[in-house]
Amino acid sequence: MGNIGIPRDALTPILQMLIAGKFNFVLMRGSRFRHRSAKVNSLRLEAKLTEDDVALEKESAA
Repeated sequence: MGNIGIPRDALTPILQMLIAGKFNFVLMRGSRFRHRSAKVNSLRLEAKLTEDDVALEKESAA
């Protein structure tokens, strides 16, 4: 559970793409979870994962 600030001018296109089912992934970067919480530094909505995204996931799991 959390709150994410979104610039007002970006909200309409984001909602339109969410409704159209264009976003499949939410990529977040931040600190590791500790006691069911973490600080998120960045957030991206993506239609597909790239090889770089998968590599980052493997690095953070190690």
